[in-house]
Amino acid sequence: MKVVLAALGGTARDTSTLDCAGALARLFASHIIACHVHPDAASMMPMMGGEASGALVAEFMRIAEEEAAAQQKRANATFGAWHAVNGFAMATTSGIKGPSVEWQHVPGLASETLPELGRVADVLVIARPEADTAGIHIGTIEAALFGTGRPVLLAPQKSPASLGKTIAVAWNGTTESAHAIGAAIPLLAQASAVCVLSVRPGGDAKGAGEDETDVHGLISYLAWHGIAAHPAPAVGHDVGRSLIAGALAASADLLVMGAYGHSRLREMVFGGATRHVVEDGSLPALLMH
Repeated sequence: MKVVLAALGGTARDTSTLDCAGALARLFASHIIACHVHPDAASMMPMMGGEASGALVAEFMRIAEEEAAAQQKRANATFGAWHAVNGFAMATTSGIKGPSVEWQHVPGLASETLPELGRVADVLVIARPEADTAGIHIGTIEAALFGTGRPVLLAPQKSPASLGKTIAVAWNGTTESAHAIGAAIPLLAQASAVCVLSVRPGGDAKGAGEDETDVHGLISYLAWHGIAAHPAPAVGHDVGRSLIAGALAASADLLVMGAYGHSRLREMVFGGATRHVVEDGSLPALLMH
């Protein structure tokens, strides 16, 4: 995880995003690209429809541009304050020893621009979406998950005290969960403890005592990587809530899981494990589709 893309939305949660990116950078001597995508008001005009009056369009453009400028100003200020405290070397080319960082301001739509940038990063760090704010929305997170082929680390509501010391892995035998675990191997290898939360493909999360054969293959696979994992109980009947509860019960500071095993429409209409974890801000979560 040598290149970390930290997406800033110009909200209070940007500090948590940067702190999570900084934690990764310290672990792997990574380079952080702290990026704010400046919304282009003109690109949003098709949303207005074809019957909007010229005055209405002009007013919309003015408001949109003012809000975009305010977001950019907040993101820039947050990055400046964070960098002053953390003191990572500023760099735009490779060759720096130890963690480094650069600041990018890119015009465009976040749902299109972040996936493009993310394809040449090892991991994207994005804040959970906030209700009634102009920050990064869930559609952008989904675009990053589906459009990059890279893992997405969702930052919690508040900066975590640690990241990757104790990791909970969600396992249900799906391709998505296998991809997530493969992407997380560098993190799992340096963790002090790794627990596996077993999940029935079509039902509830469960503890190890019910059927350990479900996780035996995964634990054996991780052992070949030098990772000593153990099965851990998950609590409850709702998969998303069970995963969060199981991770917290294991004192995990990171949850690793596959994302959107079901369609996004099904998750949106009926709810689902991914949707719950995306919206929950209890702990950092590394997701991959």
